[in-house]
Order: sequence, then structure tokens, then C-alpha cells
Amino acid sequence: MQVLAPETLAMWKAEALMLSGGWLALICSLVLTLRLGALRRQRDEMKRLAQTDALTGLPNRRAALECLAICIAAARASGAALTIVFVDLDHFKRINDSHGHDCGDRVLRHVARTLCAAFRSGDHVARIGGEEFLVILPGADPTLARMRIESLRRMLSGAGAVLDGPGLSVTFSAGISALRPGDADGAAL
Repeated sequence: MQVLAPETLAMWKAEALMLSGGWLALICSLVLTLRLGALRRQRDEMKRLAQTDALTGLPNRRAALECLAICIAAARASGAALTIVFVDLDHFKRINDSHGHDCGDRVLRHVARTLCAAFRSGDHVARIGGEEFLVILPGADPTLARMRIESLRRMLSGAGAVLDGPGLSVTFSAGISALRPGDADGAAL
């Protein structure tokens, strides 16, 4: 081919080089796009894990405080009410000591599910410590929060039977606070 048609061979070589270069660029682009997608999924999963309590599946303290800051800013911007509820299970160490840590874990999961059921879908429920939970109620006043807390008390009154724990009683203490104009941040609230 080199002797008979050198111009045709040169043209075919150029075409072959351009085609293989384009193919290589396409494959590299595809591989980089797939890798970037995998990295984004890993980043999103790591963020989810960093902001989720592994036992209850609720947002953790970090996520709750971020959400609270966002809700405070939104309440200030719109002039809407914002109420928070702090729930602390009573004598939780006693539950772990008398019924075992597996039962304590079941209690925490049950309380988490019950909290989600007792409050509105737009409210934010988070586990912020061992047996401590925070509920953020955008647009709600303290009266609504009190009603929800009483509903929660009734829902948890039969926890011993639900969790198959003879003599198991789940009670809690709760504090309610509403955003006031002078509150500087979540800590003040």
C-alpha cells in the first residue's frame, strides 16, 4: 500500500488516528463521569451517616443543630412562630441495668418511632444524646407543643406491653421553649 498508493495510505492513517483519538476521548470522558458519579454517591452517603443516629435512624445532634439554625432564620424572616421540645427519658440507666442494653435499645427505637408519630410530618425529630431527643416545631406555638407532649405520654404509657418488657415503664421529662425576638441563636432558645 505504501508503494502503490502512498497518499491514500496517509489519509487512512490520519483518519485512523483521529478515530482512535476520538474513541479514547469518549471512553475517558465516560470513565470520568462514572467515577465522579460514584464519588458523589459516596459523599452523600458519608454525609447521611455523619448526620444520622445509627440506632434510631433519626437525625443526630449535628443535623438537629443545623436544622434548628435554618428554622430560626426562616422563622425570623417570615415572622412565624418556632417552638422546640426537649425530651429526656426518665431513669434510662435503670432500664438498661434491670432489663439489659438490648431492651434499652428497643426502648430508644420505640420512643423514636413514637415521637415521629406524635408530631406533625413537617416537624423535625432528632436524637441529640443518649436518651435525649429534640423536636423542632416550625410554625407552632407552645400550646400545640404541650398537646403533642400529652399525646406522646399516652402513646408511651403502654410501652412495656409493646416491647414485651414485664415491669418496664417508659416515662420522660419535657421542656418547651418558643423563639423570642431577643434570642440570638439556638443556644439562647
